Amino acid sequence: KTRTPIRKQHLTWKYKSKTSILKASRTQQPELDGVTLKLYADLAPSTLQKRRDLKPLTDRISHYYKLHITTPSL
Repeated sequence: KTRTPIRKQHLTWKYKSKTSILKASRTQQPELDGVTLKLYADLAPSTLQKRRDLKPLTDRISHYYKLHITTPSL
């Protein structure tokens, strides 16, 4: 089954910025034609790779200082 691309006019948001839309999507489940949509941040592959490379370091720092450091899912 082919999927129809989602265009801007299909979705009505009361949010003005991409950041607020992504933040709201964490607590609300946007739907289109009965299908729940998953929204992801638009990150460059190099940014994702740098986060993966730094993960062991951030894990050690958070364990040492008993911190909970969070970043968006990779």
